[in-house]
Amino acid sequence: MAIQLLRVLAPVRIVAADIDDRKLQQAMALGADEIVNNRNAAEAAERIQQTTGPRGAGLVLDCIGVQSTLDLGAKLLGRNSAWTIVRLGGGRHEFGHGSTPYGTVMSIPYWGSRVELMEVLALARDGRIHAETTEFPLREAVDVYARLKAGQINGRAVLIPA
Repeated sequence: MAIQLLRVLAPVRIVAADIDDRKLQQAMALGADEIVNNRNAAEAAERIQQTTGPRGAGLVLDCIGVQSTLDLGAKLLGRNSAWTIVRLGGGRHEFGHGSTPYGTVMSIPYWGSRVELMEVLALARDGRIHAETTEFPLREAVDVYARLKAGQINGRAVLIPA
């Protein structure tokens, strides 16, 4: 969803990083300009830095929030960049002199406002973004959560009460 929203809202170059090649292919299909497997964080940072150049990334959008993605994000920021951590995966970043470039703005929105939700729904209604969903009966919830955790479901799982 983040890639689709960025594609619709901003004229930016989008680099998507993940450890799952299937998800990277999905990111490319949804509009990423470049994909990088970040299983090897040092190599991934180097590849992304080649794209961003000496200025660094203007926006680092972390949709996972685990330690490895926070560490990678911190390496990619440039001065006066924005670092948004959408998901609360348990990672930590130690703030101190030199830990992030000057002027970095960090936010941890988790979600957004009611107005932003209405705007996202309007984009979906207009066909500018879409969510890939798979429906499951509510009685399968425990199994569905296990499959989500294992990365076996693309997009969103929707539980339907019987």
